[in-house]
Amino acid sequence: NIKLGELCEFQSLHGHMDVPSDNRKLFQWIYEQRFEYCKKKFGKNSTMTEDKEKQLNEIGFQWNVEASVIMILCGVIILIN
Repeated sequence: NIKLGELCEFQSLHGHMDVPSDNRKLFQWIYEQRFEYCKKKFGKNSTMTEDKEKQLNEIGFQWNVEASVIMILCGVIILIN
């Protein structure tokens, strides 16, 4: 996965995975991963596969960043309604 590689490169360069919003494409991809993970955990249809989840866990991906959790939960509520 190209974006996973970009995230690993970002982490290597910066020592963290807190991608700023001005890195729009990678920032959006991270949001989408958290969103799909949350949908999966709520039992909704999701593109988050076990393999992708495992790969992200292996690099220490942070699933529960507060601001993202709020956005994700709002998104899930909208999807449920």
